[in-house]
Amino acid sequence: MARYFLSYARADAQFALRLADDLRAAGVDLWIDQRDIVPSQRWDRAVEAALRDCAGVVVVLSPRAAASENVLDELGFAIDRKKDVVPLLLEECEVPMRISRLQRVDFTRDYAAALERCKSILSGESRPAPALRGFDPETLARAERDLTEFVGPIAAKLVEVAAAQSRNATELYHKLAAHIDNEAGRNAFLRHAPAHSGLRPAVVFSRATLEAVIVELATFLGPIARRVVEQVSRQAADVDELYEGVAQRVPETQRAALLARLRSL
Repeated sequence: MARYFLSYARADAQFALRLADDLRAAGVDLWIDQRDIVPSQRWDRAVEAALRDCAGVVVVLSPRAAASENVLDELGFAIDRKKDVVPLLLEECEVPMRISRLQRVDFTRDYAAALERCKSILSGESRPAPALRGFDPETLARAERDLTEFVGPIAAKLVEVAAAQSRNATELYHKLAAHIDNEAGRNAFLRHAPAHSGLRPAVVFSRATLEAVIVELATFLGPIARRVVEQVSRQAADVDELYEGVAQRVPETQRAALLARLRSL
């Protein structure tokens, strides 16, 4: 099994150590400074060596991590070298821009369930090989090249995730287009799609629609509602999917009430 590097803010060390111990007990090969740096080693050199040797970085996201220069440096190092990045959400925060589009494992509510999800990702159980979806290597390589123009080195990871969720090239390119922030960029990307794919541009919601959804969601989530709506809107194929995606971000007991308010807009 590939080794992963655990990146976290020092203030989140208690959670990080618990997580590291639980993952290691499950057989995940995880490097963490407080367990793997021996007293004779220099911290900075040991961290750099571990980053160079790892297959990917597991990052614990929190307001402390978002403000940590060390965490940002570790993420940048991994992304620049096209290593896997697996974000774990410990607390709601401003997610670093370079990983803002990556799906996160949510540890904000149910630790046990999130831990199981994390185990399956790091062990490879949740990553069906793209070939099983019928994609030839050239299609995936082309999609990565096309997307890199718009999102940079993180394109490789986005293609991997989208390929595991898509049934054909049309769906693959449509999912990838949703990761491009502006309509002109999305349309330019979709022009690279395989011929006769029947693709349409990713949906662009009106500002009035998004603002109305933000107002309703703020009743449940407060100031972070704006960021949540912006993120969900990039993935939604229509208004109903936007509403459903937003509703998934509130506790289950409140979802029906929120959906009723959204559908009455």
